[in-house]
Amino acid sequence: MNGKQLKNSILPWAKLGKLVPQDPNDEPASVLFCEVGSGVSFERATFSSRSCQHTEQELLSLLRHYFATHTCLTRRILQRVAGLSDSTAKKWLQHLTATGVLQRDGASNAPVYLWRG
Repeated sequence: MNGKQLKNSILPWAKLGKLVPQDPNDEPASVLFCEVGSGVSFERATFSSRSCQHTEQELLSLLRHYFATHTCLTRRILQRVAGLSDSTAKKWLQHLTATGVLQRDGASNAPVYLWRG
């Protein structure tokens, strides 16, 4: 008997509560679900995993301001400065490097970007 067959043979018994002795004084699951569900409320998280939407001009303005006091940029710093997600920051860095605004330097696994704009 393989793992899947074993799971399929045990699962129906588990759903019926036949694998372990049941206490007759316990409330049925339906009553417990109603009690738990009545006290539950959900709130929308204030944190968003979405990136801020920037035009290229807005992002260039942020970068000019950043490079006025710094010499290099990393993906993580771009995320923090511009409010971008990891993947969006990577896409912007690739685009800005391809257009010649930034120059990629450093190791391949830890790139550093220099201002050329």
